[in-house]
This record gives sequence, structure tokens and C-alpha cells, in this order.
Amino acid sequence: MLNALIRKKKAPTTALKSAVALHRPDGQPLIVFSGDVVDACRRMVTGLLWREAFPSRVSVVSALRGEGVTYVSLALAAIMAHDMPAKIGLVELNWWSPGMQKLLSSQHQHTVSEKEKRRKKTDASPNMEPTNLSVSPGLAGILTRKSSIEEALVSTNLPNLSLLPAGDLPIAQRPIFARSNELKDLIDRLSQEYDHLFLDVPAILESSDAIAAASLSEAAVVVVQQGVTTTNSLQLALDEIRHMSMLGVVMNKNRIHTPKWLYNLIPQE
Repeated sequence: MLNALIRKKKAPTTALKSAVALHRPDGQPLIVFSGDVVDACRRMVTGLLWREAFPSRVSVVSALRGEGVTYVSLALAAIMAHDMPAKIGLVELNWWSPGMQKLLSSQHQHTVSEKEKRRKKTDASPNMEPTNLSVSPGLAGILTRKSSIEEALVSTNLPNLSLLPAGDLPIAQRPIFARSNELKDLIDRLSQEYDHLFLDVPAILESSDAIAAASLSEAAVVVVQQGVTTTNSLQLALDEIRHMSMLGVVMNKNRIHTPKWLYNLIPQE
């Protein structure tokens, strides 16, 4: 069992030296992972690679909503693609609370805002405005046959990394597609295209559909946010996916050492 600690407070010098930034191929910024985040995720991935073959599919899960699954999924996928020649894909399966496009767009808007502040002092010409971040139809668009895989995938400056947001799927269709052959066949197809596929799964205790989504992978990484996840909630979530192999745990926004109760809850085999 391997663990990663993503600390809320970061050391500026270390972060600047080892940060990993994602951009669109046209140069638009997507997200920047600080040095602390990079080092924590890199340690987990490296440990798993040394111990055994890294699974071709990994679900990133949490017990409750808002624990940082999308952020951690993006970090793991980006850092693995940055460090290795393997082809990496990230699929967001969370139609219940999609966060990938919002996270990437907010980073882009923040960067644009900072640039605009500087530009006002030097250049006010309208042709300097950055292009808006395009919206992908996502996984929902593929499953409902409104778009192709190529149209839905979001490319990055890392040629071996592609992102597939969840997209917008009506509530009534979510349980159906979560258990559908269409979704299973699509994940199987993507697994043939990518060496490693990360699945961004909704909170396990939020819906039984999350269990079906998580079960599309071989193993899971559990995200726990300090001060949010209770022992009881984590235990209930782990019981729901006990049929899956547990690769490790990521303590998100951690301020102290990993508590002993967390090690006792995660299966060690």
C-alpha cells in the first residue's frame, strides 16, 4: 500500500523547481501542479512501478463529494505522462458532479485575468485577447452519439496525454449509461488506445452508480481530504468497493502526518 500526501501549504522554492504545467496545444494554460503535488504523486507512481506492473486502468475514488478526486486524477495522469513515454488517458465518469472542465477553465480564466492586469499598463489593443477555452461535448456526447471520440478528447501540450471530460448527461440516463454495454465497450476501446487509463469516479457514497463506474477498472486509488472524511464514511466506501484492488491513498490538503486509523482501514494486500 502506497500513500501520497498533498499538503495545503507549499514550499515556494521546491514548487518552482519541479512544477508541472499543462497547456492546450495552442498554448492556452490549463493547470499547474506545484512541486509538492508533483513530488507526492511521483512518489506513489514510482513506488507502484517498482513493486509491480502499473494497472492499465485505475479508478480514482473518494467517499464523499468535494475531496479532490478530479484534481488528483489530473495530477496523476499529467505527472505520469510527463515522466514516462507511456500513452495516458483520463476519463471523467462523474456526471453527478463534473469538475474537470470547470477546474481547467478556472485556471485559464485566472491566468487570463492576471495577463489582462499587466496588459492594461502596456497594451490595450483588442487583438491581444486570448482565445476562450473550448468546451468538449465529453463522454456524454460520445455515448449519446452526438460526437466522435476525436471531437470529445481534449489534447494537451504533452503529446502522450489526452483528457475526456464527463459532459452533460440527463439525470434519468445516468444510471442506465453507468451500467451500459456502451460505456463498457468505450472504456475497453480506450484501453486499447492508451497504455494507462485513469477514471475520475464520483463519490462512492453519493450514488450506487459510482460503484458501477469504479468497477470498470482493475484497481483504485482513494482520495481522502483531511478534516472532511470521517472514519465511518471511509469504511463504508471501502466496503462498497472491496472487490477491487487498492493501490494506495492520497491525503489531499494534508497538514500533518498520515493518521494511523487511515492505514488500518486500507487493505494492505
